[in-house]
Amino acid sequence: DIQIPDSAFERLFDFFDDYQWHLDDRPLRKDDEINPDVLGYIFEKYVNQKQMGAYYTKEDITEYISKNTIVPFLFDAAKKDCAIAFEPGSALWGLLQTDPDRYIYDAVRKGVEVPLPAEIAAGVKDVAQRGGWNRPAGEDYALPTETWREHVARRQRYEDIWQKLVGGEVSSIDDLITYNLNIRQFAQDVIHHAEGPELVRAFFKAIANVSVLDPTCGSGAFLFAALNILAPLYDACLERMEELVAELDRSAEAHRPEKYKDFRATLAEVEKHASRNYYIFKSIIIQNLYGVDIMEEAVEICKLRLFLKLASELEAGQTPEPLPDIDFNIRAGNTLVGFATMDEVRKAAAMDARGNMRLPMPEDEAAMRQLEERAELADRAYRQFREQQTTWGGQIGPRAKLDLRDRLRDLSAELDRYLARLYGIHPESSRSPLEYEQRFNQWRASHQPFHWLVDFYGLMHRGGFDVIIGNPPYVSVRKISYLKPSNNTSRYSDIYAYVVMRCLELAGSRGRCGMIVPLSLTFSEDFGYLRSSLSEWGRGWYSSYDNIPAALFSGVSQRCTIWLGSHGESQMFVGPMHRWRAKYRPSLLSTITYTPIAVTHVHTFGIPKVAGATLQDILTRQRLYARPGPLYTRDDPLATHRLMFAPSARNFMSVYAERPPTLGVVSLDRTSSKSPGVLRFRSSDTRFAALASTLGETGFWYWLTRGDGFDVTGWLLSDFLMALNAVPAEHCALLCQLGELLHERRFEALVFKKNAGKFVGNFNYRGMPEVTRRADLVLLAGLGASRDEAEELFDYVQRTLAINEQAGEKGIPDSIKAMFPPLPVDEDRHRSVFRDADELIQQHYGFTDEELDFIINYDIKYRMGRAGLAAGGDAGGDE
Repeated sequence: DIQIPDSAFERLFDFFDDYQWHLDDRPLRKDDEINPDVLGYIFEKYVNQKQMGAYYTKEDITEYISKNTIVPFLFDAAKKDCAIAFEPGSALWGLLQTDPDRYIYDAVRKGVEVPLPAEIAAGVKDVAQRGGWNRPAGEDYALPTETWREHVARRQRYEDIWQKLVGGEVSSIDDLITYNLNIRQFAQDVIHHAEGPELVRAFFKAIANVSVLDPTCGSGAFLFAALNILAPLYDACLERMEELVAELDRSAEAHRPEKYKDFRATLAEVEKHASRNYYIFKSIIIQNLYGVDIMEEAVEICKLRLFLKLASELEAGQTPEPLPDIDFNIRAGNTLVGFATMDEVRKAAAMDARGNMRLPMPEDEAAMRQLEERAELADRAYRQFREQQTTWGGQIGPRAKLDLRDRLRDLSAELDRYLARLYGIHPESSRSPLEYEQRFNQWRASHQPFHWLVDFYGLMHRGGFDVIIGNPPYVSVRKISYLKPSNNTSRYSDIYAYVVMRCLELAGSRGRCGMIVPLSLTFSEDFGYLRSSLSEWGRGWYSSYDNIPAALFSGVSQRCTIWLGSHGESQMFVGPMHRWRAKYRPSLLSTITYTPIAVTHVHTFGIPKVAGATLQDILTRQRLYARPGPLYTRDDPLATHRLMFAPSARNFMSVYAERPPTLGVVSLDRTSSKSPGVLRFRSSDTRFAALASTLGETGFWYWLTRGDGFDVTGWLLSDFLMALNAVPAEHCALLCQLGELLHERRFEALVFKKNAGKFVGNFNYRGMPEVTRRADLVLLAGLGASRDEAEELFDYVQRTLAINEQAGEKGIPDSIKAMFPPLPVDEDRHRSVFRDADELIQQHYGFTDEELDFIINYDIKYRMGRAGLAAGGDAGGDE
């Protein structure tokens, strides 16, 4: 027997007494307060994040994903029952026209009503007047950390959206996702202003029946977000029902006795409960929320948090209601291991001991019919079980739950044996029945199969879940062993992809999905098939997030993409790679933007992170021109002239024809460094044209758009540089000369970073805009870019760079730089090359002398500061 002394419990209780415990979800004011949300946070921290791939998802993320999946589904469902209310030009969409500011987030509207200062306003139409745009914007205008340049861009976006709303251009619920409008407020107002009972009835039906699943629910962060999305809408429906009933009762209108009978019955049911909120939360928890997780502890904490949420709605002195039993809503099991459809079971049943498919026998089909009949009986028992809980006074005897549990357990046990065949565990392949049972039991214990077909039979039989949301685990497939061979485990390198694919299988025909996943979804060749599957499944919105200066997950350096999906027509909307500082976090998700792009070759090209329609036009043109040709072809066997690049970047890409020096910290002797990437060209001229093309803002923009925010890869640079094959010869010749100038001045761009006992050198050319800007303008002219397109590209890159403060060359002695003095500069050659470049640039873009002088010689310096430009040891080519 284990004997635990009382003193151990006393110390434990004393520890708990150090904290203030409360049930509601008010904002924490003291460090010693604990509420149900904190329990979830503690659990996520308790989990071994590296092993389980679980990260605590903050409320802004769970709310953003939940509202932009649940609310659109409710609108789609209500539209099915009350189509006339959703027609373009109806009163419903008129709400957006009448009061557009109500649906534009406060963060987007901040300061837009205040006229711009004259010196800032002057630069809106005159690029030469933007000298002060990089200063921090005034307090009345700015969001945290915002510059004037960022404020002007946000103001212009506000004006564009406002005009669309006033002009009646927004007439679908998906438009509210695309323009990132306050979709929750709109849903509330639509219900509140519903003129007749049909629309209220349609929304209430949709809310009461929507099924929301988190297939890797953890401690329930996304289910809580769903609860908080649905509850106010549920309440709005009840309030509007009360108003309509009261209006009818006050009027002298003759009406049928059964008019609003359903409203009266619902309101009467509400009155039987301790409070309206208790009724609403209990109804949602029982009828709408579903979760599965492989960790039993997570499931128990999730259920506990939901119970505590209900308990918090009871006032002192009220008669408590029995807490609902949600054991059949929130389940423990492996989301990726189990049957979702009867077709999957049939295939497994027809598999022989060698894994070959045999022709189905009559007894096989009879067994399948019997399985379906038993599953239907179990589902009927579950629906009765749930109905007893949602009706006031309904009694649930222990026998009812045990009977339901037994039915589900027996069905799952039978399906487990069919599933085990897919893993090579077959009675005929075992030497004895005992060996088979041992292998089978070991497999079941390690794989924890969960059969959606049985445990959620009713939902799956009706087509699947309406809304699926969550944060799947990020774990390498090399670390797990439960994926069945037919999953083609070499297809994806991380199990998050298998979870997303499972969601597509589980979603209904009008389903909505929302997930936060690693950024690799957008660019990695490992996930090309996943991208294709998502684009074929329907409409998708993709917003991507860097991890420096700040990251979405606290304490975890993870770059992420949020995917929102709607089953149906294939369309794609993308946002840029978002960088932000911690102070900006409260405004981050309110200010994201989306740009529609063509859904083409996402398997190989990826999902670009585009910052607006103008830059999408440049990308489309570059992509059209990027074909193998005489100047550059990837893996050209005749190419001998090398261009090298550092394998990582942050604020600049380090590309060079001669490797930068790396020195030992103590000896200061030249030493080895990480091998650079290599590109090869047929001629030295093309090599230097490529050097000039990659070192400016155009190359950096392309890397931001298609890369991962850290790695620099040969395939990405090759895809970018193949566009040189379509650039006119005159432009290429100038690019070659500008590249030679940059190479000659490389030691002016030399920066060092102390790393792993070495002074690691890199070339950062951001301090030479007089060369790199000219190269950018020549290259963009060769690609047919307009003046506005070029200015927009520069503006976007500089806004992005301004977010990351330069770290400089920390701890690098001046004597190190003195070892590599700048090489002599041929001033006459510089003037000649610059004159030829300026002539081409002005002829193409129509710049005046003043405008060109500002763009080339002052624009970047005004934005970034000369000292910051010369620094930059904070990124690029780390060991």
